[in-house]
Amino acid sequence: MNIVFVTTEYTSNKQSAGGLATFTRNMAGMFAAHGNKVRVLLVTTKAEEHDTDEGVVLENLYIRKEDWFEVDYLTSLYGEEFKFDHNKLRANTIDVLKARIVRDRLEELKRSGGVDIVHFCNHGALFRFVNNIPYVVRISGLYNIVLGNANTIDGSVLYNHQEEIRDIVETHHLHRAKNVLCPSHVMERTCMDEFGIYCKVIQSPVCIMDRSRWDFSVLETKMGSKKYFLYFGTINFLKGLGVLINLVYDLLSKYKDYVFVLAGRDIMVEYDGKEQWGAEFVKESAKEYSDRVVALGSLIREQLFPVISKAELCVLPGRIENLSNACLEAMALGKIVVATKDASYEEIIDDGIDGFLCERDNAKSFFDAINRIMDLSDKERIAVYERIRQKISKLTPSEAYSNYYDYYQNIIEDSKNA
Repeated sequence: MNIVFVTTEYTSNKQSAGGLATFTRNMAGMFAAHGNKVRVLLVTTKAEEHDTDEGVVLENLYIRKEDWFEVDYLTSLYGEEFKFDHNKLRANTIDVLKARIVRDRLEELKRSGGVDIVHFCNHGALFRFVNNIPYVVRISGLYNIVLGNANTIDGSVLYNHQEEIRDIVETHHLHRAKNVLCPSHVMERTCMDEFGIYCKVIQSPVCIMDRSRWDFSVLETKMGSKKYFLYFGTINFLKGLGVLINLVYDLLSKYKDYVFVLAGRDIMVEYDGKEQWGAEFVKESAKEYSDRVVALGSLIREQLFPVISKAELCVLPGRIENLSNACLEAMALGKIVVATKDASYEEIIDDGIDGFLCERDNAKSFFDAINRIMDLSDKERIAVYERIRQKISKLTPSEAYSNYYDYYQNIIEDSKNA
């Protein structure tokens, strides 16, 4: 199979990355490892350099500087004249330019016989101009939710129909796409209930790099022999910063031999009448125990996996998720995860069996669940670890590959018969 992945994000050995970037690299490497011809089109606003896995051809398609300046000038000019928000108009215009670049490159690949199917992320509707090439669109999160109220301290996690132009354009083109998939039933329900868009649910692969490639430098220099609870991910309200702020003091006051570790990209947020880095709010909330809050910053996977592997447990209080790569990775490394109920973690965790699910935005619920874990006997803890191992064994890359391959192949065959 000649498969092309089109994405706006891709992870690198030189920098950390979010769920979309990690998923796309995992998928590209998985398909290449099974003998498929794999190409990734990384579509950005400026040139980026990334490494990739063996057998994967990575191309960076980006907006030329002169085009970017022209768009910036024109959208500023017309935004002022017609009272449009300049930044929103520019973002949508850039998406159109990106989609044209993608279309032109795919047409070239089609003429050379280098594409059987294209896998798009939904961001920017980069598939909008594609014709006569089989493609699928994977929902990688909805901007309306993740950049809207869901990323505020007490905001709703529901889709807000006060839509920006990018949301309107994206959902319009999703309606026109024949094949849409997503990794969780939470996202499936959202797409059906809000837009009437049917999504095929296929879970993401769990991919942990070989231990021989791990980099233990951060673990050894920053943590040493310390015992710790771990949160890893972007430090913002969407990912549960509100819970961390209200949890950390009680946790550190009870478990005085432990520290609380934050690993991930820190974000400036507004809370309690002021604006500062999310990690600083967590430190302040720990009060006299603030020196036991350790912020490691963004870590590449080689550095992050050793930190996960030595944690007592992982706290993942995300308010709403598509499907949490962090949860998959933590469980694959044998960690007990405490996460949010009705946020898609239940796709992976059976509450009280191989992890614990808590009420959204409820720090006490998380505190109680952590206490339950800390009170487990050695025998009970071993039983939980065994159930985690059994769960993850069913989410292997080989099984994910079969599910995705069969799905793609059916689409290719259907296109031949159309």
